[in-house]
Amino acid sequence: MKEAEVVAKDASKTLADTLEEKKFGVGSTLDLETKAVLNYSNLTDNNVFAQVEGGVTYLPYVAPKVVNLFRRIPMSTETYAYTDQTAATRAAIMAALCGTGETFTSSETLEAKLINYVKVKDSLDICLDYASDYSFVEDSARFLLQTSVVDKIEDQLINGSGTSNEMFSLESYSAEFDDTFAALPLTDSIDSANMADLALGMAAQIEVSGLLNTYMPNVVLVNKGDFFKQIESAKDANGNYLDPRITKVGGSTYIGNLLVVASPKVAVNSMYVFDSTKGSILDRQQTTLAMSTENGTNFVDGFGTLLTVSKLQFLVRDAEAGAFMKCSNIATAISNILKPVV
Repeated sequence: MKEAEVVAKDASKTLADTLEEKKFGVGSTLDLETKAVLNYSNLTDNNVFAQVEGGVTYLPYVAPKVVNLFRRIPMSTETYAYTDQTAATRAAIMAALCGTGETFTSSETLEAKLINYVKVKDSLDICLDYASDYSFVEDSARFLLQTSVVDKIEDQLINGSGTSNEMFSLESYSAEFDDTFAALPLTDSIDSANMADLALGMAAQIEVSGLLNTYMPNVVLVNKGDFFKQIESAKDANGNYLDPRITKVGGSTYIGNLLVVASPKVAVNSMYVFDSTKGSILDRQQTTLAMSTENGTNFVDGFGTLLTVSKLQFLVRDAEAGAFMKCSNIATAISNILKPVV
């Protein structure tokens, strides 16, 4: 039997139309076999066969910006001791040649000071079977705890009270900005005053309080919203950006010589100006993270306890506290230093 050849020359014709047009010899036969069509509906739970991306994409978390502004001092015991000059009288005199009977009154008072570290920690129980079956689970849990401790340290460095178990902080050490400061009053003195003027005015007061020698303010710590609205986006009536004192160097922003550091931990309508060389991180124990099953019934239940711990303290010596200043109400402070229009 001669094999039939079927060719569909026109895609618009059905198979039946094509067969009708063909001429077959006597005795020729044609067998048609209908098969089921496979498509996506035949594959259930197709997500099982999906390409899997390794790792975990994390939600936003706080970076260690503020803590990295200060030098670290290793701490070997619970308590750190240092000595401050708490009073100083410099009273040199102009003396006559071969003079006798002069009186000298220069003096100083020294005082030993003590400060203890504080402990920051976080913990999480994790099912060991879960962690064993999914390789990314334990790494993700560790990262969660590490960033949790970083978040707490950043918050405490800015807002800690220095009492109970809290750290000393920029808030606890800094003096409040005073536009009537006797050595450099700024009340009603600055034309078209803005947030940049306020920051530089605070820096100037710090320098003056250090007798233009001891303190060199180099950082302004701000809330990003305040900085963007009042400085970065500020324009004149012609749409020109206002302040040439705002510069960018290597990805960092400066107001004059002040490095701008923005943190979500800074309250709206507040900021800090300081000399970062006058603060130190007392480092008793850098952040460690360990897992143990020896916690309650964890061993029997098949759980491990992750624990992360950091021991540290923020130190500003009393003799150098003048290097730190805060402004708790930017709007009011700007209003106070604004020169009235005559």
